[in-house]
Amino acid sequence: MPNQSSGPKAYELFTKEDAEEGGSRMMPGSNRDRLVDCVEEFVKYAIIMREHFDLFGDRFRERKDLDIEDFVNGVAVKDI
Repeated sequence: MPNQSSGPKAYELFTKEDAEEGGSRMMPGSNRDRLVDCVEEFVKYAIIMREHFDLFGDRFRERKDLDIEDFVNGVAVKDI
């Protein structure tokens, strides 16, 4: 969907549930093309970044929460 004004009409972009080729499939068009482009880019990115997956498991928010829990429990950060 290019913008929010397309939202109310989104149901018009899909095939009927009882369609012969399969129900609820996105019909050909510019919105479908954009969606396919985005999915292809996501897959390429996922493949390239797979070897660096561990980097994505280290989030500031989670480290911050862990530091607070450790502080409350009396565990020094350097002891971890």
